Amino acid sequence: MTTVARIALQPFSYAIAVATFFLTILPGSLISLPFSLERRVAISGPFWKLYSTIILRISTLSKVYIEDRRPLNEKESAPKGLYIANHQSFVDIPLIISCLQIPPIMKKEVLYIPILGLCGYASGALIVDRKSATSRRTTLIRAQQRLLKGLKALQVYPEGTRQKLGDGPKDYSFIKKALLKYAFEKNLPVYPISMYGTKRVINSKTGFINHGQKVGIIIKEALRPDLFQSSDEFMENCWNEVHLGYSELQEKLT
Repeated sequence: MTTVARIALQPFSYAIAVATFFLTILPGSLISLPFSLERRVAISGPFWKLYSTIILRISTLSKVYIEDRRPLNEKESAPKGLYIANHQSFVDIPLIISCLQIPPIMKKEVLYIPILGLCGYASGALIVDRKSATSRRTTLIRAQQRLLKGLKALQVYPEGTRQKLGDGPKDYSFIKKALLKYAFEKNLPVYPISMYGTKRVINSKTGFINHGQKVGIIIKEALRPDLFQSSDEFMENCWNEVHLGYSELQEKLT
């Protein structure tokens, strides 16, 4: 696609994105607000999935590569466990949500964005102030409680922030490492997720949409803690699976 064509598509893409948001996520979030956490996730989830699917289509203008390696029964309903993924772009969020309606851990800055912050809360996202040790500890406790008693699944980005273009998955950060240790201690399955190409879709500085980029995601089968000798071995294998999936996607899409 030529640069002229991409420029011409910018206003239409953003107009569709905004209109779709007000027709899907906003009403879904408002409907779900009066209910309990688990019900909010169940009600707002389909609205987020619809919006995410449309956003991916208008931002890439091509079919997104999706490979879900989980058993059929686990595809139909997200089971109890932790879903971990690499993080390169804002586009990672709709890419995951288009496949899995699982609440993420979200930085507090999103909460202050008008309307979007409300919708993030309604989706069941956990909010964390990455600069506050108290907030990190509180979020960790809430995440642990959700995994065992409330919401049965949670998605996290162990890197804690977005990585630069071309970088593969990097190391863990703050509460994400603690959550993986917790999953090991409580024998909770961890599902590795790898994403590739999302960083190229939107320029983070200008907001320019680079239509026509190849984007892909691989959702792998769960790793079971009881098959490993230590939490360090378990965490290393979890993150290695994310790395391997990233490399697979890089080969398929380049």
